[in-house]
Amino acid sequence: MDCRILGSIVASMLFPLVPTHADTLTLRNNAELNGQVQYENDSFTISARFRAGNRTIAFNRKEVRSLELNSRDYNSGAPPPQLSNLDAQTSVIKDAARPDARASTGTSPQDASTKKNGAITPKSPLSSDQIDSATQDTVCLRDQTKLVGRVKRIQKGSLVVQIGDKMKEVDALKVTTVLIAPN
Repeated sequence: MDCRILGSIVASMLFPLVPTHADTLTLRNNAELNGQVQYENDSFTISARFRAGNRTIAFNRKEVRSLELNSRDYNSGAPPPQLSNLDAQTSVIKDAARPDARASTGTSPQDASTKKNGAITPKSPLSSDQIDSATQDTVCLRDQTKLVGRVKRIQKGSLVVQIGDKMKEVDALKVTTVLIAPN
């Protein structure tokens, strides 16, 4: 028997294949990071390889838009200096239906409607946080089916999703993408 074949048989017995999963984490500010992702207690942790070395970075689920399970595990440049979109920011919200209205900051909750000439005018959904108010995550599987629930844990090659009051464990090799609800 060829020594190379015998060597590979012995190596596979001594070092069984352990699946490693590389992922792409896309943040709500559109930054993308490649690496190995874990998730628990509303916190994503990615172990990423950069040109300057390895780095582990944590994100709150509010910062993450999606997780794509793929073979990418390397980031070609240095990590961006500003990764978080939850830093103190002041946004300006202006109702487009009322051009003469004063702009308000996004730091306080807005009323669901405004009163104009005695009538109640609904506010634009774009002028509030209603766009990202979903609370269910969507897990897209390779067989084109979807699971809708709440991701509870991602680690060691599996995802745990809460669907109603039941927990479902899914092999990460069966998952293509997870769309993350912000809250």
